[in-house]
Order: sequence, then structure tokens, then C-alpha cells
Amino acid sequence: MSKAMKLQVLMAGSYDISEGKKIDFQFDEQKEIYIASCEKAAFGILKTLICGTKEQLTQMGNSFSGTAVKVMPEAHYMVVKVPAKRRRKMGWTKKK
Repeated sequence: MSKAMKLQVLMAGSYDISEGKKIDFQFDEQKEIYIASCEKAAFGILKTLICGTKEQLTQMGNSFSGTAVKVMPEAHYMVVKVPAKRRRKMGWTKKK
């Protein structure tokens, strides 16, 4: 079974977002960054790929979502997981 892709998000402030919340990402072509939002309120940017490759991230397209699995508002830090089943729908295959 494929691993889930994990992303590190840098939050713009101390937001009250709990683990398990749906996090949406939208690519900003002018700034060339992914903007993270929750319930349509932008709160941060994608900083690092913890698990996954840049190629896989590019294959996600300009808009995708995941689930917050670790939230540290005091450190302005969050980890978001994008499950493997969502990625398989996009034609990803497991590396051998």
C-alpha cells in the first residue's frame, strides 16, 4: 500500500484549527506557492514536503485537499496528510 503524502504548512498566525479538519490548497501562479485554507479562510502556505516528491505535488494540480494531522498553533506549524487513495485517482502508481 502506498504511503500518504505529508506536507508541512507554515501558518501566518496562531489559528484555532483542530486536528482532523479538512485543509484546502490552492496554487497561486503569480507567487508560485500553495496557499492553505480551512473553511475558505486562508491561513498559511505550503512550506515543505515531509513525505512525497515535488513531481507528485505537481501532479496534484492547482487545487487539492488533505487532513490536518498535527497542529501546533503556538509554533505556527501544521502537518497535513493527503491519503494515498486520493492520489491513486489521479493516476499515481506505487514505486517499486
